[in-house]
Amino acid sequence: MRNKNKARLIIFLIMLVVGSIIFFKYKNSSEKIYRNETPSKIREIKLLDNDKFVFVAVDNYFDDVILFGQNYITTFSSHTLDTTNFEKTPPIGSEEYFQIISYSVHDKEKIVKFNLYELLGKNNLYRSVHNFPYRYLQNDDDYLTLDLEKLNMYDITGHDIRSVLVSASGEKYKDISKSEMEKIDKEQRLYFSQKYDWDRGGISEQIDDNLAKYHLSRSKNFISPMNDEPSKINVSGTNFAKLFPEVEKNINYLNRIYFRPKQYNEREWFDKIIHWFAPEGQEVMELYATDETTGEKTQIHSYDEFVTWIKAHPKNYSPPNQIQVFAYQSLYF
Repeated sequence: MRNKNKARLIIFLIMLVVGSIIFFKYKNSSEKIYRNETPSKIREIKLLDNDKFVFVAVDNYFDDVILFGQNYITTFSSHTLDTTNFEKTPPIGSEEYFQIISYSVHDKEKIVKFNLYELLGKNNLYRSVHNFPYRYLQNDDDYLTLDLEKLNMYDITGHDIRSVLVSASGEKYKDISKSEMEKIDKEQRLYFSQKYDWDRGGISEQIDDNLAKYHLSRSKNFISPMNDEPSKINVSGTNFAKLFPEVEKNINYLNRIYFRPKQYNEREWFDKIIHWFAPEGQEVMELYATDETTGEKTQIHSYDEFVTWIKAHPKNYSPPNQIQVFAYQSLYF
């Protein structure tokens, strides 16, 4: 009798577990959960210095992704179904969207908006879930590259990928292969590649220290708030504030000052930085290139002077010792 009761209890527990699994599976498969992204609020876009540079201010520095292009500043808004609890990936619903919002750098009021999901057609099963677009310049036009995923409960990590290339204006799009995507990534890295090493002689460090006085940080083709704190920026008393007083008024909303890709050149970027952020009335920052061997210091007033110094002070090359070789090999093999 005791064994029968025990067997009944086991059967009951098994049925309870199976029933719970079926219930929750049905519940989860019918429940719709959405992922939402809100666009960044662009406060100001202003072209500087013969339209070579763009000043971009935002209401909230920590808003979502912004892409900075040749002709457009682009942000995004999305309402996308999470399909990881579906056995079969459903088509894009009419309520879903991935809206691309592009502001003209020439006129902030000229805005292009379009829904990428509509552009890809009603039978599209691929969504933007884990990835954000990247900027790409092609034939003077701004494009975005994006990996879309087809997810379901059997593939929640995104093994089935559809890569697309779409113009920031929404006029063109096409599917691209993995090799094409890799080629695009390689081309983008070349846009702002530096011919000379700014670290030579301690110049890069000195430029960064000068920018830090104003709570600014430098990258290859842009300047942004140091430590993501635009409210602490103060450029009063600089050549930049004298040259661009209207920009200074919104400097505490700075997201980025960037050199437009098509116009970029290393010489001008170097010379602009050391002039703009020197004290007002002083031509350039006070910079000294230090000989790595003798310690001799040479004052640098321009990119051309820096290049001349580099050529006169070739960097000594010493082959790595056995310990260095072993350390290198252990990193890659």
